[in-house]
Amino acid sequence: MTAATSRRSPCAGEGPPDRSGLRRVADLLRVPALGPRAGPLGRKVVKQLVLANALAGALVTIYLTLVEELPDGTGWGEVIGLNAVLYGVLATAFCALAVVRAPRVFADAFRWLDRPGAPGPTPDERRALLGQPVRVALFPLRYWAAAAAASVAFRFLVHGDTGQVAAGVGAILQGGAVAAGMGYLLTERTLRPVLAEAFAGHPPETPSTVGIAPRLLLAWFLGAGLPLIGIAFTPLVVPDAELPLFVPMAVLAGIGLLAGAALTVGVAGSIAGPVRKVRNALAGVAGGDLDTEVVVDDGGELGQLQAGVNEMVASLRERARLEDLFSRHVGTEVARRAIDDGVELGGAVRPVSALFVDLVGSTELAVRLPPDEVVALLNRFFATVVGCSDAHGGWVDKFAGDAALCVFGAPGDQPDHATRALRMARALRTEIDVLRHDVPDLDAGIGVATGLALAGHIGTETRLEYTVIGAPVNVAARLTVAAKQRPGRVLADAGAIEAADAGERLHWTADGTVDLKGLPPGLPVWGEVPLAARSTAAGAPAAVDAPVSRGGPVASEP
Repeated sequence: MTAATSRRSPCAGEGPPDRSGLRRVADLLRVPALGPRAGPLGRKVVKQLVLANALAGALVTIYLTLVEELPDGTGWGEVIGLNAVLYGVLATAFCALAVVRAPRVFADAFRWLDRPGAPGPTPDERRALLGQPVRVALFPLRYWAAAAAASVAFRFLVHGDTGQVAAGVGAILQGGAVAAGMGYLLTERTLRPVLAEAFAGHPPETPSTVGIAPRLLLAWFLGAGLPLIGIAFTPLVVPDAELPLFVPMAVLAGIGLLAGAALTVGVAGSIAGPVRKVRNALAGVAGGDLDTEVVVDDGGELGQLQAGVNEMVASLRERARLEDLFSRHVGTEVARRAIDDGVELGGAVRPVSALFVDLVGSTELAVRLPPDEVVALLNRFFATVVGCSDAHGGWVDKFAGDAALCVFGAPGDQPDHATRALRMARALRTEIDVLRHDVPDLDAGIGVATGLALAGHIGTETRLEYTVIGAPVNVAARLTVAAKQRPGRVLADAGAIEAADAGERLHWTADGTVDLKGLPPGLPVWGEVPLAARSTAAGAPAAVDAPVSRGGPVASEP
């Protein structure tokens, strides 16, 4: 006989015994190693499983004890003892199997929690996690079926009565249904924090777990349907029970009341909690908080609702960002009107005041300074212009190289547009003087003009802009050329002075005439009254009525 044959023939006493079968059993029962996060979660799921089945087993034992028909010569103590032994052994065996096998069955759905460097579960792992409540619910049913078969054999041996056998089988099957339903509800609640992590960035597109209606039906079935079935079932199968039938029926009614209340509260909480979070998030959005986000911790309709709120808030954030960018480009007032009323090509003729400001010597600055320094200087200059415009209610129409156009009286109505424009011109001149302390080479000419202009959208249906076109804009731009050659650096036309209020006119005085390109020669202009002369000007007639020239005609640059 060869050595190989001897190893396969332990009966002959040659070679060690074959332990491969024992090894397979050990491998089957061995609990897989779980990490520091997956391990506690797996144990918690097993505890919920044992709790649900223990409660169901206790209810079945109490019911079957109450409906027992005692054989001749058998006392209550013996019946209770037999039931306790039978169901106690079955419960202990099931708990042992659950503790040993359940982690193996459920481990794969939790293992990703401890995977290093993984952003989250894979799609297969996510589906496995979503299916855990159902798997936990179905896991013990085979053992309840085995218990029902054992009950048939036991009751036939003890009673030989088909009614008692039917009572035992029916009660145990109902107990299995209770255990499955409770296991599902408990596990679904336990896994919510993990589902929130699994759904981060991957919200459910379609319901992937039991929805709201099935949950409510399940709670009704466990809390009311099964007890009612038991109450109707008891008089039919055990009419000769030792105790009066109203006793087990009353017990079933009490169980239905208590269990129904508990299950309803639990299911209501599982629905109301996510809905409350959604409501709070919507309240935050209504208050202007667009950074709010609802944690998606449900795979059913509630999860879709949570994900839908997040998508809505994300869309609102994107809309707010676009509105902010839009308003930065065209101005807040134009953006608001475009969003509220829409846009159409064309516009309306209206009285406006235009203020044009243009840097002095910008060409020399561009040659002398590096491009980044030129841009930094322009940004400081334009920040000053925009600040003054906002302070006086103006709208910055556009930036044109080293110049800017500010408009008053459009797009919104401003009856005092001329006063605002002149007031801004004086304030801007002061701000530029302050800015020159840091940038001595920076200086600018400012021109203000008032008249009728067309304010509206120009361009095409696919590319347009809101602007103001007309004589005031052209005159204001031309006046900046002449203003650069005047000490005060600020000039206004007669239309602006005449349209301003009396208080503002006191700050202006006639400053001769200028010849502007494209306009009739000898255009009267007004400049800002020097600070030292303002006390005298306060008692003099308005500058429009008593123009005093401080200089001769100035020709505009070609």
